[in-house]
Amino acid sequence: MNEKLKQLYKTVILQKSKAPFQYEKRPEAAHQIEANNRVCGDRFTLYLDIEAGKIVDASFYGHGCAISKSAASILTENIIGLNLEEALTYSQKMKAIVDPSQTLPDEDDDLLAFAAARDFPERETCATLAWENLGTFLAEER
Repeated sequence: MNEKLKQLYKTVILQKSKAPFQYEKRPEAAHQIEANNRVCGDRFTLYLDIEAGKIVDASFYGHGCAISKSAASILTENIIGLNLEEALTYSQKMKAIVDPSQTLPDEDDDLLAFAAARDFPERETCATLAWENLGTFLAEER
C-alpha cells in the first residue's frame, strides 16, 4: 500500500470511527435498514428519511470494527441530499474501491482510505457492509 493510502487510512478511518457522523438512533425514521455481518459481528442500523425521491436525512447506529463504523459514517455523511439514483451509484463506489481487480478512481476522495482492504480480503465485508445493504434497499425503492 502506498504512503498516501496509509495516511488516508490513519486520518479517515481512525478519525471517523472515533467521531462518526450522524451516529444516532432514530426510531422515528421512515426507513430502517439492518446491516449485519454474521462472521465478525458488525451490526448497524441505517436510518433514512426520503422525501420526493431525495434522501433528506441519514444516520446509523450499532457496533463494529473501525473500518465498518467509519465506512457507515462516510456513507451517511455523503448521501444526504442525493436523489435515490445518485445514492445508489454512490453506494456502488465502495465495491470498486475495495476490489483488487478494479482500477482505483483518480478522485482524491476519503473512500480511497478503504483501498487498504484490497490487501486484506477478509476486511472487504467490513468496508462494504452498510454500503451493500443501502444499495439493496435503494435498488428495491427505485
